[in-house]
Amino acid sequence: MRSVPGDEAGRILLATASKPMTARHLSEMLDIPIVECYRKIKFLESLGLLSKATTLISARGRGISLYSSQLREARLFYSNNRIKMALKLPREVLKKHQYHTQE
Repeated sequence: MRSVPGDEAGRILLATASKPMTARHLSEMLDIPIVECYRKIKFLESLGLLSKATTLISARGRGISLYSSQLREARLFYSNNRIKMALKLPREVLKKHQYHTQE
């Protein structure tokens, strides 16, 4: 997949849309350094776009988090030399992060 530099957050959302994934798996699959991957995960979590789906326990007893995209739909609009984006998120995410909705 060819990508624009700096679009790691979008690639993480796409990768976790169909099934939860670990940061390490995302890092390897998307060729993102692990530190940068964790940084993007934290950023996406802070926006409510990504959440911890579950935590598994490794053979060594360490917790391994699996992350899942909360994004249900995204649309881009171009009008009057401006780009706008509309995101569809679960209602509980909207309430938790106090996003304003258009009914």
